[in-house]
Amino acid sequence: MPHEIEILHNPSLAEFRDARNRRQGPFKMTGIVDHWAARERWNPEYFRQVLGEKTVQATRSESGSYSRPIYESLTGNEYMDIVEGKTHRDAQIYLAGLSSQEHPELAGDYDHPPWVSPEITLRIFIGHNTLTGAHFHPYHQSCLTQLYGQKRIVFHAPGQFARLYPKHILANSNNCSRINFRKVDLQRFPRIAEAEPLEITLDPGETVYIPLHWWHTVLGLGPNISGAFHWDAPLRDWHFPQPGLRCLFTAPFKRYQWMRNLIPADIQMA
Repeated sequence: MPHEIEILHNPSLAEFRDARNRRQGPFKMTGIVDHWAARERWNPEYFRQVLGEKTVQATRSESGSYSRPIYESLTGNEYMDIVEGKTHRDAQIYLAGLSSQEHPELAGDYDHPPWVSPEITLRIFIGHNTLTGAHFHPYHQSCLTQLYGQKRIVFHAPGQFARLYPKHILANSNNCSRINFRKVDLQRFPRIAEAEPLEITLDPGETVYIPLHWWHTVLGLGPNISGAFHWDAPLRDWHFPQPGLRCLFTAPFKRYQWMRNLIPADIQMA
């Protein structure tokens, strides 16, 4: 496992592929979004103008886990009041994964790096002191770009699978840890103390490559805005035995609702 994060400046497609294949882990990139209009425009006030009185669906969570998401409808203005600290909530409210396609006025604010197909949608994350608990992407690799504020990301390699205490294989969001990372209970989850983290801070204009099956816990520091591209990872990048076998086994259940209906409700909600 790499213990230092590599930083590439404005890599070409060939340089990106080389780093991905050579590192077999996350790495940072700079310079690839310097020409984006979003680099200057995307701040809380800009999204207040974009969202205004439109209704948005934000998720509510006390632990940072989204295995059982509770959605709350707010206007864009109401949500941006939370982001700017004008309104306080006891539970975390997070606008995570806003589709850029739903807001065509954002289309000219960004473009796609050469390793991402133009058909891939940019997902936008807007929040204030947010926590997304440890999880891995079962089928996708991704690039996360910070555009406003900072994020701190704690990675764990796929080989540390058991130390992250994944949810039941047939549970909703079985790619998530059972640990509440706002308050880690070492009596219930003692092996997390043996895990070897790789921690980075993502500043505005920086991008991090998140490989398939790498655990990552994401903390937003103050008001923050970021965008992410997710795209399919080839089978050669899968990590076996775990979590690759788990992802292969559960793929049909995720794809076909009739198979999902075979799973007992108490396991689905675990």
